[in-house]
Amino acid sequence: TLTEQHIKISYSALNALEQGEIRLTRPSDSRLDQRFMLSKDTEQDFALQVSEKGLYRVTMQWSMNGKDYYFEKLMVL
Repeated sequence: TLTEQHIKISYSALNALEQGEIRLTRPSDSRLDQRFMLSKDTEQDFALQVSEKGLYRVTMQWSMNGKDYYFEKLMVL
């Protein structure tokens, strides 16, 4: 789940997580980029620090059971 204030991850298979991260990037201003490391908790909540409204790219990369995964979404926050 993604809102203007939080990214919430709820996925029962995360207990098999080897490594992972979420990045919130602002294409027009890299000073506003944020990075969050994933853990093996099946529910995680990350507070966002969005000081300027606009277009952001949210990417999630992780490895589980020897496989790499990637998710990307563009959002206006």
